[in-house]
Amino acid sequence: MVYFKDAPAPLPPSKLDFGQIEKIAKFRESLGVEGTLYWSFQKVEEFEKLVRLHLTRQVQTYKPSPTAATPSTVNLSKIEPASQHDEPIESEDLGFLDLMEQFEDELEIVKKVTDHIVEATEEVGKKMNERTKEISEFSSGSDADNRNQAKRLIANAASDMDQYTHRMEAELPLFKVHLNNGLTSLTKAAAISIEFNRDNKALSQAKENVEAVKRLRESMTKTEAQMLEFENSVASLPRLTKVLNQSKSAMIKVINRLQEELRSAQALAREAEISYAAILKNE
Repeated sequence: MVYFKDAPAPLPPSKLDFGQIEKIAKFRESLGVEGTLYWSFQKVEEFEKLVRLHLTRQVQTYKPSPTAATPSTVNLSKIEPASQHDEPIESEDLGFLDLMEQFEDELEIVKKVTDHIVEATEEVGKKMNERTKEISEFSSGSDADNRNQAKRLIANAASDMDQYTHRMEAELPLFKVHLNNGLTSLTKAAAISIEFNRDNKALSQAKENVEAVKRLRESMTKTEAQMLEFENSVASLPRLTKVLNQSKSAMIKVINRLQEELRSAQALAREAEISYAAILKNE
């Protein structure tokens, strides 16, 4: 399993060895299609989840068949309830069902945040259409030479863009944190699931959650496409005033950050789907 870190280089272009970069590119091409023998990541958190999922998948490949005796099978009915005097459960001590519950809770928050992002994007899109119409009507009107009026209309458009940017800057950390927590719970649960026989009832919950991951991934794919279309419309706005240019630049930056998070989340969700499919295929 080979992993390439695709984050921006920490060195200035003048310090890069392009000969080495070319060799790396050729080596990567020799490995075939991404997602088979190699994967890309940008952040350590992504790398951690990918490795967990892929190692789990490899262990599952060499696991004895479902009909064989499996000493590590967990009998959930015989687990003793925790004493009220027991120490608090640490995150590393959480069991499969605990992690599945955590995943569900985090996923629900991610859905809400994603809905907020879509709603805000649609709302500012409508406002921009209205502002464009106002500016167009003004430009063709009798007062078209009134520069102060023109700048006022443009300032209103910039204000709408700034409000959207501020809202996305508030939503983005929530999206990242809760998505990271949810996928971490899911990947840890995948690692624990290799202890179970495939007919273990706990795995039925995993099947439902993997379907939820698939729906979330499809939703994020759709949202990313909407964000790309929106970015293109923002980028096409003419450079009329300094205020508008600054608002436009900030807006595009936050849209790009959202797109980056959506792409990363889709890749991890896809790997989670594949890993759980391998675990459940003989159920």
